[in-house]
Amino acid sequence: SGNNLGGSAPGAAGSPYTITSATTAVMYGMDISVGLGTATSIQGNVVRNISFTSTTTASPMFAGISIANGNVNIGTVTGNSVGANTGTGSIVLTNTVSSTGTSWGIRLNGGTSTNLDCRNNVVGSITIAGSATVMHNFIGIGSNGGTTTVINVQGNLIGSLSTANSIQNSPASTGTGSINGMSFTSGPATLN
Repeated sequence: SGNNLGGSAPGAAGSPYTITSATTAVMYGMDISVGLGTATSIQGNVVRNISFTSTTTASPMFAGISIANGNVNIGTVTGNSVGANTGTGSIVLTNTVSSTGTSWGIRLNGGTSTNLDCRNNVVGSITIAGSATVMHNFIGIGSNGGTTTVINVQGNLIGSLSTANSIQNSPASTGTGSINGMSFTSGPATLN
């Protein structure tokens, strides 16, 4: 809890933490794989001030917080932030080679017979960069795996209440990628 990931100075401040890969690198701010007992608590973490470039076709290409397995409470006491709730470009994710990869703000892939509780988190100020013909996918909060996974999602902010186009594709592209606030292909999920 209370970690700052990104930037070049304490508190994820300073110039952006920059990774430019000519290969199929992927990046996880937090990659969580835990047990099925008492829920692990992920609270008050900040992932921001990052510039990541890759040629990967993977999903995820990037995940601010990724839950691979286990019972996890994400933001149930103090919300986590991936990017920021104002402004644009706190996180810049670039792929000019493939439109098939997917980046995630918070990825809830819980394994088998798990409970995931995701509340009060912020995903915003994220730029999906590509080219005139290439745009990869982005999902603010979602899941695409797990067996008998129970997901509860409440009170999260995806985007910004004060900054238009907080999550954006730039430059404009004819690529086949999409930007989704939420996407759930496993569950059951309770969305409030």
